Amino acid sequence: MERGVEAALWNACTGGFVKAVEVAMQAAGVDVNWAKPGSGETALYQACCYGHLDVVRVLLAADGIQANQAHNDGRTPLWMACQNGHLDVVRELLGADGIQANQARTNDGVTPLYIACSNGHLDVVRELLGADGIQANQAKNTGSTPLYIACQEGHLDVVRALLGADGIQANQAQTTTGC
Repeated sequence: MERGVEAALWNACTGGFVKAVEVAMQAAGVDVNWAKPGSGETALYQACCYGHLDVVRVLLAADGIQANQAHNDGRTPLWMACQNGHLDVVRELLGADGIQANQARTNDGVTPLYIACSNGHLDVVRELLGADGIQANQAKNTGSTPLYIACQEGHLDVVRALLGADGIQANQAQTTTGC
């Protein structure tokens, strides 16, 4: 069951309506981490998905915000921003306290770096490679690495960026095979 003010906050975040977000967050007892039933999408998740930087900033400043709270399948707000190439949102999230840049989707182990490499978002990849604690060789469940997927998808500039990263393992093998 949807809760009134939280559902309104979620919708305002989806649409990028900063003033509506600010008003909804002033409501007594509002839960900024409320997740939509069935999907687990939070207001922050939605703002990151659509690249609403000003909304993301408002939410990250909220007491008790859980920046790593994931969708039911494990996609985090950072994961969504990386998937969609929202560089400014990625930067903002990487500066948030306690952000987990390597947190993978639960069903297949795809990380924010992996999805950015898969989609060819070069600037996002560069930003992630500069993040503290980034694991550039972290493979998904099949053993496919960010470098592997960037090569497979033909994202030459992303491949170059990865090959220039500290500690990259260019010969790390995939654990499963297939065409």
